[in-house]
Amino acid sequence: MSARDYAVIRSSYDALNARDVDAVLGHFTEDCIFDASRIMEGVYEGREAYRGFLERLLEATEIVYTPEEMITNPRGPVLVRTRLHGAGSSSKAPMVGELGFVYELEEALIHRQEVHPDPDELLRSAA
Repeated sequence: MSARDYAVIRSSYDALNARDVDAVLGHFTEDCIFDASRIMEGVYEGREAYRGFLERLLEATEIVYTPEEMITNPRGPVLVRTRLHGAGSSSKAPMVGELGFVYELEEALIHRQEVHPDPDELLRSAA
């Protein structure tokens, strides 16, 4: 995985934390796949489907996502331990935790992103 690929992933986090959906989507291929099925209902295929998810997420939450550890898997994907903190937009209920993300890139764009509830398990599986 190249330094450019790491920069793409980090930049996508910056755009998400800035709540700039267009900038987030600019880091993804047109036919991207966002798979959140391990933590909630949903696999979103294509930028427009992912846009809908992001808009709902950003409306419902005020979360900051911080990539804490990025590991290149010898089989290809980049694994990222991500800390999140914030609150629900309406309820202001605190939201703190960690998630694992798997990124597959094509030509310096994210083609597939998967969310995993247990980053430790995800990172162990790559060893």
